[in-house]
Amino acid sequence: MGKEELNYKRDVQINPHKLDKEWIAQPALVIDYNEALAYAKNETDKAKEALEIATANAINMIVKTEEKRPTEKVMDAMITADPAIQKLTQDLIKARHAEALLVAACRGIDQRGQALSNLVKLHGMNYFAEPEADVRDRATLQELGSAGASERVLSARQKRWGETRGGDND
Repeated sequence: MGKEELNYKRDVQINPHKLDKEWIAQPALVIDYNEALAYAKNETDKAKEALEIATANAINMIVKTEEKRPTEKVMDAMITADPAIQKLTQDLIKARHAEALLVAACRGIDQRGQALSNLVKLHGMNYFAEPEADVRDRATLQELGSAGASERVLSARQKRWGETRGGDND
């Protein structure tokens, strides 16, 4: 993989003030996470193959050492109880878990790309250009006039929040 360890929670974050840099970084993130996923799938395949080979060897050993061939149920129990088989089973479970996490991370990185695209569209429509007052604040602004209006609007907004929150002015 890359120079530093992948960090999904950090890598899905978007700085809306640096959309150009975020877009430049996106393809590399997609490649890094998909490369890690391919590696995890390979590890899962190897773990599955190791378990299958060990199981086949255990079956051969049971057949060779037992005078009377045990039933399939007994043979399954003998194989499952084998410590080597148990370890390989745990290795396979861990590999599948790592793979599932990377599948989710790849989806998150893809979602990040879609979010970046939507943020760029919003930026292009001047969504972030200037603040807009809601209807009540516009009426308050017109009523108060322009001199010192922002402080009075803030005060009115805090007062209104206090009324709707039961007196909290947080």
